[in-house]
Amino acid sequence: MAQLWVGALMTVLVVGGCMRPGRGGVPSKPSPPAQMKALDRMVGTWTGTAELVDPPSPDGKPKTFTGAWKTEPVLDGAAVKSAGWFEMPDGEKVHWIEYWCWDARAKKYRTSFINDWAEFGSGWAQDCGRCNGFRVSGRSINAEGMKTRKDGCVILVDDDTTNWWFTAKSRQGTMTVRGTSKRQK
Repeated sequence: MAQLWVGALMTVLVVGGCMRPGRGGVPSKPSPPAQMKALDRMVGTWTGTAELVDPPSPDGKPKTFTGAWKTEPVLDGAAVKSAGWFEMPDGEKVHWIEYWCWDARAKKYRTSFINDWAEFGSGWAQDCGRCNGFRVSGRSINAEGMKTRKDGCVILVDDDTTNWWFTAKSRQGTMTVRGTSKRQK
């Protein structure tokens, strides 16, 4: 047990050594990056519906998804966490958690996620420039080791609505999904 505490203290000292010094040379915690305020528009409880756009359904009927999640600031505002679920057209549910934080060196948001199907990944999000939203991209790997590349956009239509789409490409092919999310009050 003593080794655990020594290890934890060493981690604080090593990481803390990279922070700016405060009173008496002891590191002080910096304020959250100002860029995190732009994510306030995503904070709240949301529900959404989506449709599989590509590949088209062989029977011509749309394949729809539904879901719900909560987004909240965490770690004293240094990150935003979203946690939720979505149900696929066949009734299977996927639960997931995602974090966004500001990467000052890259000048964009760094994202990380994991789901209960043992898929995890990371990527980037940045101001879209053409719309009121964020362009997102990333890579993931699933429990079988299959890699997937994802690209998309989240458009903040108004305070209570987002439209979004993403395309996922893997050795199994390409899938494009688009949807709308509504803030719950």
